Amino acid sequence: MLKSRRIEAAPTLGHLLTRTEPRKEVPAISYPTGKPTKHHMGLAPNDLQKGLMVSFAHRIGLRGGIKLLSNVHHRQHIADFFEEYRDRRVRKND
Repeated sequence: MLKSRRIEAAPTLGHLLTRTEPRKEVPAISYPTGKPTKHHMGLAPNDLQKGLMVSFAHRIGLRGGIKLLSNVHHRQHIADFFEEYRDRRVRKND
């Protein structure tokens, strides 16, 4: 923790994490309207998407790691991967 008067005086989130009762005032959130946006599944996946795929593959025990990405050229390939393995259980020894 940083040592300064400014840091010591800064507000914290402690009061939010230690509530004894849930709050009663809930914001009204309207359902989205309009056209759904396109996800551009034909674009190349970014590094975060690739990393999520590789780490999930590792967690469910698939071998290959980064080699799994050799055939991933579009975001749709990653979506298909997650769809195919969505019911796979995570290994217990993580």
